Amino acid sequence: KKETLNQDKIRNMLLACNNDRLKVFLLVLASGGTRSMETLAIRNRDIDLEDSPTKLHIIAESTKTKQDRDVYISDEAFGHLKKFVESKYNDKFKNIKSNYPNDLVFSSWKTDKIQPYGIYGVLHKQFASLLRKIEMAQRKDGQGIQRRKISFHLFRDYVKSTVSKHTTKDFSEWL
Repeated sequence: KKETLNQDKIRNMLLACNNDRLKVFLLVLASGGTRSMETLAIRNRDIDLEDSPTKLHIIAESTKTKQDRDVYISDEAFGHLKKFVESKYNDKFKNIKSNYPNDLVFSSWKTDKIQPYGIYGVLHKQFASLLRKIEMAQRKDGQGIQRRKISFHLFRDYVKSTVSKHTTKDFSEWL
């Protein structure tokens, strides 16, 4: 049986997480339903402060289908995202968007030279540590590579099933 996420499991992860970057990353995944590499490729300029809920632009190069798209995240996720970015630069977000438009949001450095793959490796290790801490680090049985039952992709599944519950399956597939 496939592992699933629910609000309680996600809340448990977020409450136990003491790493700001990982926490914000998980909030964006759980709110927007994006793939992990799509999320890691978000640049400062891809965050639209004018819309509510906040809109994130996902660039074609980072998507599976190679097509641009926009996703929306909750106000809670945006609040944490904005605070994280402002603390990275010690500045207000509007200044950051204009002064550092191409910097990757989840990079720990103020540069656009970092590749999302390197960030993924770091966050994946931190996520594995978090799962061990909260005793949710079980592995799947019967596969050559012992993958964890809980992965970043399950946040995407969580968003899809939540949207499907409240609308229709067709709409959740489109979204």
